[in-house]
Amino acid sequence: MTFNELYANYYSKALLFVKSYTNDVSEAEDIVSESIITVWEKLDESRQDRLLPFLFTVLRNKCLDYLKSQRVKTTVKNESNEDFLSDLDLRIMALNDTTEEKVFSTEINEIIKKTLDSLPRKTREIFNFNRESGKTYSEIARIYGISEKSVAYHISKALKALREALNDYLPYLLLFISYDFF
Repeated sequence: MTFNELYANYYSKALLFVKSYTNDVSEAEDIVSESIITVWEKLDESRQDRLLPFLFTVLRNKCLDYLKSQRVKTTVKNESNEDFLSDLDLRIMALNDTTEEKVFSTEINEIIKKTLDSLPRKTREIFNFNRESGKTYSEIARIYGISEKSVAYHISKALKALREALNDYLPYLLLFISYDFF
């Protein structure tokens, strides 16, 4: 993998992930760029198959460093914005509690499966036809004898259910899941 491929494949997803913790676009861009450079410099054949977990670890650690430095700066400046400090503490705790094992666990797949299983049969089938079989809305509409708008409704319903069920995992999913339903 070339540096340009690494950058092209992961920059925008990594930026969304980091931005969800830093709440600062400029700082997120810096963290992601530094992280991709770090990964590239340390990437070797033995780590190629562990690229995503390695990238996640670097991004997570750089985010934690940034958030902790923001905490210290705010405390040193003696700014008494308790809401800001509480928000920082929550973001730090969330990142501290997140490990690659949690992100890459079967728990996410389990949630997806349960959520899809909980949907009405027709909605689940239409969603699967579109996402797993790659059928277009018009192909699905012909199979079921319904309009393309009805197909769009069923897919939208499935996506909404998945977003709600995976809400706590969204920052990680944006970075790591290759499934295309967000």
